[in-house]
Amino acid sequence: MAKTKLRAEAYGSLEEFRADVNLIAEKILEVRKLEVARDKAVQRILDERNPEIQALTEEAKAIMARADVYAKQHREEVFPAGAKTSETELCTYFLRLGNPTLTALNSKWNEKAQVDACKADPCWQQFVRVKESLDKDAIKAAGFSDSELAFKGLRISQSERLTVEPKVSNL
Repeated sequence: MAKTKLRAEAYGSLEEFRADVNLIAEKILEVRKLEVARDKAVQRILDERNPEIQALTEEAKAIMARADVYAKQHREEVFPAGAKTSETELCTYFLRLGNPTLTALNSKWNEKAQVDACKADPCWQQFVRVKESLDKDAIKAAGFSDSELAFKGLRISQSERLTVEPKVSNL
């Protein structure tokens, strides 16, 4: 969606501007009151339903763990010859092969040991990443001048926009 610049309608006086700002605050407070009522209703329903949902989820996980072990140990019995799926009157089931992941061979091999081993072998050095990036917070804190920043292709920019914060006492 393309951004379009809004044209500010001219206010005839400061009072008109302040009236609109107060109107904004009223609308924000209305929204917050409605959000609080909505959130309370949602929380009430969550509190009411979550124990049953949690119990059923845990029960299903326990049964799934038991069924998983059985399916792996009795593959020929669970799946017809040559098939990778089977079904019951309520579902289709299959053993899904997950995505390949690269993991440590054993606890001796932490990431540093793996990186060091790859660095030591010229054929494996290409697989070691070195990511360089600017420490933008440190650059901002260093207080460089605009010309010093520009020489490095940088600038510090800030935007300014009107913010209306309604007084909480009106909530």
